[in-house]
Amino acid sequence: MTSLSSTFIAGTQHSPVSIQFADRDILMRNTNARTGGALGYGAELQVVDGGEVVGYITPYSDDEYGSIKASMFGQILPRLCRSVDEALHEILG
Repeated sequence: MTSLSSTFIAGTQHSPVSIQFADRDILMRNTNARTGGALGYGAELQVVDGGEVVGYITPYSDDEYGSIKASMFGQILPRLCRSVDEALHEILG
């Protein structure tokens, strides 16, 4: 199980990561998505499934990040996650 840490986030921002999750090919990559254009609340990674952005990973602490479906970004608070699997499960169900 891969830890959702500042090291993983920084590496993925530099080079996108392809992950197999529940028989799907998921891509995690850098993003500059911001809620309503507001500074201070944004995502660090986007989660892409079949070319469609399905979710975002948001900052919280060095070893904990938020995970949220793209359709809910900016509407509710992300769920805090410590692993990539946990974050993808939150986004993809």
